[in-house]
Amino acid sequence: RLACSASQQAPAPGGQGDDARQARALFEARNPAWLARVAALGSVGVVAAAGLPGTLADALRGADPDATALLAANAALVAGCGLSVRSDLRRRARDSARFATELRVGAMPLRRFDRYGNEKAACVADLKAGSARCVLLYGKEADLIEDVGRAAVYARRLAASKLYVVPVASDAGAGGASALASSWAGASFVLLPSSPARFAAWFEELVGGGADGGRGDGGARGRVASAYVTLDQNGRVRGSGLGRPRFDSLLASFPQNRIGAMGIGEADVGEGGRGGGGGGGAEG
Repeated sequence: RLACSASQQAPAPGGQGDDARQARALFEARNPAWLARVAALGSVGVVAAAGLPGTLADALRGADPDATALLAANAALVAGCGLSVRSDLRRRARDSARFATELRVGAMPLRRFDRYGNEKAACVADLKAGSARCVLLYGKEADLIEDVGRAAVYARRLAASKLYVVPVASDAGAGGASALASSWAGASFVLLPSSPARFAAWFEELVGGGADGGRGDGGARGRVASAYVTLDQNGRVRGSGLGRPRFDSLLASFPQNRIGAMGIGEADVGEGGRGGGGGGGAEG
């Protein structure tokens, strides 16, 4: 489990490389037989490939009536082992990329306010301690204020699923999305990024809209306006999509738990927002 403290606000140097190494180590830990399987299949394939020239020569000479069948069997064995190893390597690359994403987002710092207005610092990975889930919303600040307002209608249902909403403003500047914070900082189901610009940069990289997305056009084309990612109670990526989610459909995919503490301090369903945006106490 990742540890996160209030002082953990800046990314460590070389963080992406560290995440990649940790992701590979995590994959190997969760798949202890993977390396042995790849080694075994690779060894069988190499041995079968080494016998191909001899069986091919026998088949061409016609000295052995079974040479053609043996050649076909050897070729099939080599192809099967090669395809299996390729599939296993692709699976490791795919799962390691997902683990790296989960490690990076798990270390992102968050903050929330309790009923008395006291700020509590945590990080995304800390939600696992309370078996809580979260949906990360990415978009313009004005759109996010509306999205959180739509989510407030389902405040009781969000609590029943232990589902937090984490709005990440794409236009967060030096003020750190102050309008969003003043509107919804006190809502029991909302967690705010402690470093909005850092969180937004991660999201832009994830959806391919950061910088130039590898196109060399300075991001003039293809910038994603809004997106969302859901994390389950184990901190694993559960789903994602482009655009602004529908909370009725989103909540339908999450099981309902008992209404109570949502994982970080006390979450009192029905408690309104601190700021003028209000609406945090709306229930549906």
